[in-house]
Amino acid sequence: MIEWGEHRRELDSRARALIVEPKRGFYIQPRNGRLWVHHVTVELVEHDVDAMTGTAGHPSQTYLSTFFVDPDELRMRPVGFDEWEQL
Repeated sequence: MIEWGEHRRELDSRARALIVEPKRGFYIQPRNGRLWVHHVTVELVEHDVDAMTGTAGHPSQTYLSTFFVDPDELRMRPVGFDEWEQL
């Protein structure tokens, strides 16, 4: 079985998983109206790819403003390998 880290390096050596989380408070709100505690996307080259974007992805520069309410209240940071079990 290929681990996520090995597979992403085959596709793009710079790829990394990013977690979207609130700067303060407990929830983030995607434009679908639901509240989430966090969301994980994969940054490939200059695109973010996840269930919301589909396989085509979406440009990183406008990802938060396109898919989330109050994008200025959100932060994106790399997911640590020690966090995977919790996510």
